[in-house]
Amino acid sequence: SLPNPSCTLTVGDEKRDTATKKHTAAPSFKEIYTLNIEEGDACDVTVEVKDHFSLSPKTLGVVRLRDLQAHLSNRQPFRAWYPLQPPGASSSRPLVPPKRAPGEAEVVEEQPLGSVQLLFRWRHNPAQEPDLLGGLEDFPEKPANEVLILIGRARNLRATTEKIEEKDKAAEHTHL
Repeated sequence: SLPNPSCTLTVGDEKRDTATKKHTAAPSFKEIYTLNIEEGDACDVTVEVKDHFSLSPKTLGVVRLRDLQAHLSNRQPFRAWYPLQPPGASSSRPLVPPKRAPGEAEVVEEQPLGSVQLLFRWRHNPAQEPDLLGGLEDFPEKPANEVLILIGRARNLRATTEKIEEKDKAAEHTHL
């Protein structure tokens, strides 16, 4: 059985939810969220992927990113795939992986729970300033005051634990 996934984005006290996609292990969310964040504010990001197979959604996996502002200071969009961690995992990762030494092989992480694609861009929005009016274009001479986060796609998502266990039990009975 395939999951019915959705994502919950959390930055500080703000939470945003994507729509639920039906019966897919590779959903395409393509939802953009704009969050007001001033330079110097703590900016850690959590994306929780849930399965809405039953009345009570179950967490499939989590991505926790730290130091968002440090890696977006150039205001260039940044997009990457992040492996999901088990729901209880408390470790976080930097937005950008550390640079490899010359000749060092690329480390390919296992992704048993699947992965999610995220895009980030930090910019200045004059509408967030009470004294200025304007559109949503960027003003490089002004300090950034908002971050755009796109939850793009997910891939290789697994069904929730209960469904996997039921599937395994059914397989055992057929082998008996």
